[in-house]
Amino acid sequence: MDASLLTCDPGAHPLPVFRFLIAPVAIPLPDLRKAVGLCPRLLVSSVSEELRPALHFLRRRRRRTTLLLVSSVEDALLPKLDYLRGLGFSDEETRSMVLRSPGLLTFSIENNFRPKVEFLIHDMGRDLAELKDFPQ
Repeated sequence: MDASLLTCDPGAHPLPVFRFLIAPVAIPLPDLRKAVGLCPRLLVSSVSEELRPALHFLRRRRRRTTLLLVSSVEDALLPKLDYLRGLGFSDEETRSMVLRSPGLLTFSIENNFRPKVEFLIHDMGRDLAELKDFPQ
């Protein structure tokens, strides 16, 4: 559990987040509990500084997942997209991979992407094109 959940002001954080999740994000009320359960950090995130910019970024790219809402566009999402493009994937190929497997944007470049790509290519002797077909 995120320690910031224990020290937050319930009037200052969760209420605006719930309103945001119900209205702009359009999570149906019955699914709200599941969404917050999957990503409790939502409850202590700033709507104006974190959630709204992330939602705008994700909507422009037609990606939807609550876990990505708490990701920094500049520090987390764009570097991962840039990493995939840097491997030689086109914008369209990168978009397609992420749309099929949005969880890719939750992975660490250093601790997940890079070691797995190196293993795929160097140890297994496989081709990067396989990632396009099966990004998971």
